[in-house]
Parts: sequence; C-alpha cells; structure tokens
Amino acid sequence: MTEQSSTYLRLPLAASTSSVFRKDAFSGLNAYEKHIRFVNEYTKFYDKSSASALQKPPQPSISEVDILKRNHKFLRDEEDDVVQPGDSNDTTATWEQRIAKKYYDKLFKEFAITNLERYKEGKVALRWRTKKEVVSGIGQFTCANMKCSHRAPYMPPSTVSHFPPNYKHSHQPNLKSWEVNFAYKEGGTHKNALVKIRLCPECSYMLNYKKMKEKEELAALEAEKRRKRKEKKRKRKEREEEEDGQDDIEGKRKSKLNKRFSDSKNDSEDDDNTDQDSEDDGKEIDKSESEKPVLVESLAAQIWGAPQVLETEKSKDEEMDDFFNDIFS
Repeated sequence: MTEQSSTYLRLPLAASTSSVFRKDAFSGLNAYEKHIRFVNEYTKFYDKSSASALQKPPQPSISEVDILKRNHKFLRDEEDDVVQPGDSNDTTATWEQRIAKKYYDKLFKEFAITNLERYKEGKVALRWRTKKEVVSGIGQFTCANMKCSHRAPYMPPSTVSHFPPNYKHSHQPNLKSWEVNFAYKEGGTHKNALVKIRLCPECSYMLNYKKMKEKEELAALEAEKRRKRKEKKRKRKEREEEEDGQDDIEGKRKSKLNKRFSDSKNDSEDDDNTDQDSEDDGKEIDKSESEKPVLVESLAAQIWGAPQVLETEKSKDEEMDDFFNDIFS
C-alpha cells in the first residue's frame, strides 16, 4: 500500500461542453464546489434526460441492482463497453449496456469504499462508490471506511477555504490517499487491481495495522537476537576472565611454592655452612688446646737451656768513664 497524492474526477472534454470545464470558470471555487459542477455537467453530457446529478434517475422496469448484477464488472475492458454502432446514446444499444457504461464512467474512475472491520486479520473489503456517494463526495472528501464517523457527507465550510477543503475549516480530518492491491475473483477468473481509497489518520492506521505489526514483530525478533548475542558475548567474556583469574591464582600459588622451596633450600645451605664453620672452629680450638703444652715445654726448655750470665762489678775508672759519658753525651 502506497500513499498517493489527491486526485479527483478526470472527465473527458468535448466541443459541445459548456464553459464550466474551462479554467476561468473555476476561479473562486473550492474543491467541493468544483466537484459539484463536474458531476452536474458530466450528467448533462452523458444523460440529457437528467437536468442534474442531484435529481433521481428515471426508474426502469427492473431495479438497477439487478441490472448491475448482470452487467457490472469490477474492472472493465474496452470490449466490455463496445455497443452497437454509435455511442452510448445510440438507440440500438440496450438500456442495460448504457447504464453499465454510465456507472463505469461516473463511479469507477478514482476512489473506492472500504470496510476495515477485520483489519487485525489483514483483511480489507472494497467496493466502488454508488452514484449517491459520488455526488455527495463520500469516499473522496470524506473517509472511505464504511464504519468511520468521518464518513458522513461532506459539509463544505461557510466561507471558501483553501485546497484541500478538509485542512482547517472543515470537521473532516486530514485525509490520505492509499493505493491498495485488490485481488478478487470475477467470472471464474482471478484478477488484480490497484484501487485508491481516502482514509483519515485512524483508519489509515487500521489499513496498515497488519504490516505495522509484522514490522514490530520483526523488530522485536531482531532486538531479541541482538540481546542474545550480547548475552552470549558477555558470558564468554566472563568465562575468559574467570579462566584468566584461575590461571593467575595458579601462577601465584606456584610462585609462592617456588619461593617457599627456594627459601627452605637457602636455609638448609646456611645451616650446612654454619655447621661446617662450627666444626672448623672446634677443630681449631682442639688443635690450639693440644699444641699449648708443647709450646710451654719448648719455652721452658729455651729458658732453662740458655747460658747463665753472671753480673761483675765495675772498676772505679769504668764508673768514672760512664759518669763523664753521661755529661759529655
């Protein structure tokens, strides 16, 4: 479904058409007033028996509903509208053919009516507008949803407003045009058609509800996948940090054991060195103690074995010489 810009009835021009189809005739008219002028002139051009589109069409012997059931097609081909020689006003054309083409020309050009009751299931019902809806502007100037409160016939403002007429001076909300792919079965044949519907903001939300929910579910699924990836990454990081912590603890424990082993080894070596020094000291003490008596005996032998020196008295001359030596020295 794509949003489309507003488009309105495109009517064929003819040399016999009145001046209402000329640009200078539209000056000072808003969109709704132009719409009424178009519908009136279109009716006069194709059905001269009706003075205005607001007048009731002549009642045939059978109802239009019965005629449409037999002749109506959702989308018509060129051969569907081929009549007897002449145009749609030719007397040789059947009344059923003329009214079917008339409805196609007038009602099946632009906008459709929709039913959004089952919007949560993604199911949208569509139909073309009736003549009364076309004339009153329902589905073009009002919301096309059959159950919407804004579907009431368009009430133009008392003063001429700027286009679009539902902007500021109207009770209608801002409408958007949506182009919808409509798949249907007609005459035993499956067909597809792009139809245009005008919706208010609330009904636009209903029209796009299914796709919006699918997008939200997809976004939620993507968010859940991202959350799981982040959670998995976080757990992996925690596990790696835990493993690194275990490695650090194991390394510290081994380092501590190695340090203890090294300290104990150094202590044992110090003890061995201390014992060795003690033994050496003990040996030296024992050696000195054992050598002491021998030394005493040797000293005693030297003392007692030395020649004895006897002192002699000096003569008087030697004493006088010693005296004078002390004076003259």
